[in-house]
Amino acid sequence: MNGSHAAAFNAKCTDQLKRHISKQLIFTVT
Repeated sequence: MNGSHAAAFNAKCTDQLKRHISKQLIFTVT
């Protein structure tokens, strides 16, 4: 696995994690 591929994979996972956290926050607030 080269650096650019790892970075893209990490960014994808981070984006999904942020979305998940955002959904959890919305559920908590409402």
